[in-house]
Amino acid sequence: MNVNKYAIVMDEPFGGVARLWPETVAYNFNQNGHMLLYAYRDWRPAELDAIRERRASFTCALWFETSPVLIFQSRFGVMPWSDSFFTYHLVPDDYRRLPEIYANPDERAICSIVGINADDGVVVALRVLTFSPSFTRQLHAAIVRQAQARFDEAEYNDNYAYIMKNYTTRELRRRAAASCVGGADDRPAAF
Repeated sequence: MNVNKYAIVMDEPFGGVARLWPETVAYNFNQNGHMLLYAYRDWRPAELDAIRERRASFTCALWFETSPVLIFQSRFGVMPWSDSFFTYHLVPDDYRRLPEIYANPDERAICSIVGINADDGVVVALRVLTFSPSFTRQLHAAIVRQAQARFDEAEYNDNYAYIMKNYTTRELRRRAAASCVGGADDRPAAF
């Protein structure tokens, strides 16, 4: 999900080009900032409503056995939790940048949430939320730590496969280092 800067427009193809997408939920951080992409076929009205309007919950954890895997989880409204895996090292060089480590502890990062039709890439839902200040700090620190770590793509892939085989979404959520409700202040969130 490395797309250069462009306008994301409702009812237009994501990235400006109509194409088939795998059904996925993907978190990314690059020169454009934080983005969460939901690519589904056959969106139900309740799913669209959840992405556009309902409570958004997020968690993150840095799995650091060998090559570090950032696990980003999200949930909108009554939709189930989704797992996304991210590594700074797989972002193409021209898109890669480190996140800001804010001097002001009350600063929040912005995340764009984009829902697309997986059959043609047309944008069906758009939303922008902020992460809480503490979640922002912890997520940014995890990305920086991951960027500074030694990276071996084969080890990363093995680590990813191990996580997927041995842990449920719920178990991964219990290992989260940080969590927040989108747009909310730093209050403990029940997940």
